[in-house]
Amino acid sequence: MQLIQIFGERVINNHHIELILLAMPNGPANIYALDQLKSRHFQGQIAAIAKYSDDETQLHQQGIDAAFNIIMKLVAASHETCVITYNLKYPPLKTD
Repeated sequence: MQLIQIFGERVINNHHIELILLAMPNGPANIYALDQLKSRHFQGQIAAIAKYSDDETQLHQQGIDAAFNIIMKLVAASHETCVITYNLKYPPLKTD
């Protein structure tokens, strides 16, 4: 986690950064990075990509500005592609 601490210090000292997207493949790592940024009073927006809905929920509970469940986004995009490609008459896939 030393790398995150060094990165966090550099980000906090750079007042030109408006948005950070956390895209680590490990949910707890994203949450740790979010906590580090918040503890250093980062003023910009923080978003994250979550692999599982539980990770997405936890990120929201921790106060992230936006979280995206990458698996559900891929499923929805695949569904839409199949519907368009094969001219299927299925309703849109609900991901909520």
